[in-house]
Amino acid sequence: MEPTDTTTHPALVDPRPAFATASATLVEIADAVEPSQLDLSTPTDMTVRELLDHVGMAVGRVTAAGRAAPLETWPTEGFSLGDDWRAALRTHRDEAVEAWSDDRRLGEQIQLPWAVLPGNETLATYVNEVLIHGWDLAQATGQAPTFDDEAVACAEAVMHDQLPTAERGPMWEAFAAQMPPGVPFSVPFADAVPVADDASPIERLVAWNGRQP
Repeated sequence: MEPTDTTTHPALVDPRPAFATASATLVEIADAVEPSQLDLSTPTDMTVRELLDHVGMAVGRVTAAGRAAPLETWPTEGFSLGDDWRAALRTHRDEAVEAWSDDRRLGEQIQLPWAVLPGNETLATYVNEVLIHGWDLAQATGQAPTFDDEAVACAEAVMHDQLPTAERGPMWEAFAAQMPPGVPFSVPFADAVPVADDASPIERLVAWNGRQP
């Protein structure tokens, strides 16, 4: 089955190389985190320790999606990497890369917790997540990693497709109105943040995700 390309960007036809490099960078950042830094705050509302567990959950979801695991078996909030977060995240990352080895998965529809997307768009969405949270961890722990430009381009393409405007208020209002009664809705992305003309690719991606680079 040919993959379903949801945008015009060629990196989205097969985001697996982008995920491999982005997740490898995430592992390198996690490896450099010191135990004394686990309670530090991050650009999110989580501590470093909580964010490590969150990205472990996200990478586990990449594995689940690649293996066509039932949605109810996917990792959820509350997932923990345990005390040896470095080894655990590396193992989860390797499993995630292997889980997408079948080319056919890129063109299949995948049920996510919030939507049904083609496999290639699903994986590209997680490229964005591991890049952004890698940046979050690096900011919190004083690291200056190099983020692969091709991986950033893949993430930027899918996020501009999913979030086409810098101002997202009306879009989130429409989403909230469609939620069943009694089901809470929290805004997943703030409005895009303006950046300088000479901003780096990762800074532009961070800003489009609603972060101040």
